[in-house]
Amino acid sequence: MHSFRFRRTGDGVVELAGHDVRDLASALGTPAYLLDEADFRSRAGAFRDAFARQGSVQFDVYYAGKAFLCTAVATWVAEEGLSLDVCSGGELAVARRAGFPPERIVFSGVGKTDDELAAGLDAGIGEFNAESEDEVRRLSVL
Repeated sequence: MHSFRFRRTGDGVVELAGHDVRDLASALGTPAYLLDEADFRSRAGAFRDAFARQGSVQFDVYYAGKAFLCTAVATWVAEEGLSLDVCSGGELAVARRAGFPPERIVFSGVGKTDDELAAGLDAGIGEFNAESEDEVRRLSVL
């Protein structure tokens, strides 16, 4: 079980993993996205373990890149054994930059352009979630 490491102290100071967020804001500037790697990894591992192999059935757990994706997060997702759901060419580019295993990527989302479909094919991603017959035809052509 993970322990949530974002809290308000008795004197009202907000801390993330034991760090005063005012100090973090001063050092990093604002706005800033603050992630607790240990907490993220703990949660990812809990999801992975909850859906571990059940007899002959293998379950894959996907992190939705649209929630928040940067190279560090993509790396953590890969190292924790999760797969990755991307919904844009930008998210795919981040995953590739992080060295995410392409066979563990699914490209979802509506309105994928031909360039995005081609980028997914070039990357060798594991699968596409086609949103229309037209998208299936365009994939076939590419």
